[in-house]
Amino acid sequence: MPIPTDRGMLVVHAEADGTTSLSVCAKVINGKPTDVYAQHHHARQVNIDPDVKLTPHGKDRYTKEIVEVIGSVDGVVSVRYPRYDNHP
Repeated sequence: MPIPTDRGMLVVHAEADGTTSLSVCAKVINGKPTDVYAQHHHARQVNIDPDVKLTPHGKDRYTKEIVEVIGSVDGVVSVRYPRYDNHP
């Protein structure tokens, strides 16, 4: 079960039913998630910030940088680059 905010590399997979599944992991190798520690299955809506770069790999897309994945109880998942309040 994912915590409300997960940080890591991300693989996005479009499901046949029109939903999206997301895997948060330690690294992505050849477009596949490795060391997955959080998953969001069949999200009805995924909001990805426009500044987050996704690389296509077959039917999936993945990040090459760490992102924050924020889930909600209503099935909406948001993806953004981490924001640090204490940076200079």
